[in-house]
Amino acid sequence: SDTPTDYQLDHRVIRSDKTERFVRMQSRIIFQGVGDDRRKKMIIGTVLDITDQHAFEQKLESSKNVAEAANRSKSEFLANMSHEIRTPMSAIMGYADILSTSLVDSHALSCVSIIRNNGQYLLQIINDILDLSKIEAGKLEVTKSSVKTDQLLAGVASLMQVRATEKSLNFSVEIAQEIPSEIHTDPTRLRQVLINLIGNAIKFTAKGSVKLLVSYYLIIL
Repeated sequence: SDTPTDYQLDHRVIRSDKTERFVRMQSRIIFQGVGDDRRKKMIIGTVLDITDQHAFEQKLESSKNVAEAANRSKSEFLANMSHEIRTPMSAIMGYADILSTSLVDSHALSCVSIIRNNGQYLLQIINDILDLSKIEAGKLEVTKSSVKTDQLLAGVASLMQVRATEKSLNFSVEIAQEIPSEIHTDPTRLRQVLINLIGNAIKFTAKGSVKLLVSYYLIIL
């Protein structure tokens, strides 16, 4: 076969003035003949100074390493911060539950309910932060289970009602048609999606009302 053979090697070269250069040696061996008569006909080659290219590649690699290290540090910080905040929040929520069982004054009970609902909202934000760090680390898990639809919607509505009231907005939930009494999903992730969507709607609504419209569609694949 007369097919040529190519070679390429990169070298570091120290010049006589002690400066460092990088070169790329490329060569091609040209053959003639076939079988036992195949012989090298000639070798052609070039030497290319790639010092600037090598410096640029090293800079890119260094920047990549710095960015990856910063990203790891951020994820670790988010995880640690979320854990440190969750511990006292759990205590606050626990004492709110204790107070709700011992108070009889309606106004006091209403205040405790607001504390509990806002505490749940803050815990949800903490969970979102933890999920962000898990997503970046590729460790986010989705766990499916059966959940009662009315209970899930009632929990979200109770929490969002507090946020809407704080902005003097009307918040309501409307079920457009009959929906399943139970669904198979990850209740935590679904609750997060609903809270984030409704929370943004409340945040960017200056006046008027916010409505959660619930519908059921059967999709056959």
